[in-house]
This record gives sequence, structure tokens and C-alpha cells, in this order.
Amino acid sequence: MRDTRGMTLVELAVALALLTILSATAMVTVATFLHGAEVSQVVSGLVGDLAEARMRAIATATRHRVLFPAHSNPASTVVTGYQLCAEPCAEPDLIRHVTLTDSMGIEIPAGTAIEFMASGRNSLATDTALTICRIETKQDGSIACDPSASTKRVTVYGSTGVITY
Repeated sequence: MRDTRGMTLVELAVALALLTILSATAMVTVATFLHGAEVSQVVSGLVGDLAEARMRAIATATRHRVLFPAHSNPASTVVTGYQLCAEPCAEPDLIRHVTLTDSMGIEIPAGTAIEFMASGRNSLATDTALTICRIETKQDGSIACDPSASTKRVTVYGSTGVITY
């Protein structure tokens, strides 16, 4: 009569293969979740800072701006930080300078600065759309949004200054 305690080598190999497949699937899911959380964190910070600039403009009757400094490569429309400041945005008027993590960026229309007037309206006549994304570095040194990663959009409406995302 055969002893039935324990497992055969084939049974162990099958169990190990199933565990490997399940853990690989879980890793992809967790990585996707973490990337989405990172994008959401940048969106929350940017929307909060835009709202703060708008509220400060209304409260102090002074124009407030969110500036997006150009990347070192002029071919890039993606920036990795921004500044919140009161007019005229000289050094003493700087309220906050924000630098994003190495992997995140904000795609902006060229030369964009969002300026809120004392009425709370955006001084630009058109709506401004900002795209928050994971960045990749191109061969020419410029950075761009990674087309394979998820993105979120923040819009500042020109006529009202309302911020949506």
C-alpha cells in the first residue's frame, strides 16, 4: 500500500505555476493603481493651488498667477513644476513653488500662465486645458506625456475662472 502523505513533485510545480501567474497579475493591478493615485495627487495639488490663487485674487483685489516655467528644451510643452505668486510675481511675491516628482508632468499650451483677476475670472479670454501625465524623455532631451499611461485634465474657464477636473 502506498503512503498518501505529502505531495508529488508535479503537484508542487503546478501550485507554484499558479502562484506565479496570480502574483504577476496582482503586480500589474497594483502598479496601475499606484500610477492612478500619483496622477490624482498631482491633480489635487494643482487644483488646490489654482483655487488658492483665485481666492487670494478675490480677497486681496490683486492679480494672482500660476506660472509654468518653460522646460530647458523649448520643443517641450510639458513642465515639471509651477509657481503660485501675486502680481508682479517678483521674488517677494512668490507664495509657493511646486516641483513634481521625476515621473510626472503637466502638458500646457505654449507660454501659458494662468492669471486670476480681482473678480476671480481668468484673464485669458479662452479656456485653458492642462493635462497631468506620466512623462517620458525623448531622444532630443525634451519631455512629453507617455501615450501609454493614463492622464487627467484640469480646465480653467476663461470667462468665469471656474476650475474643473
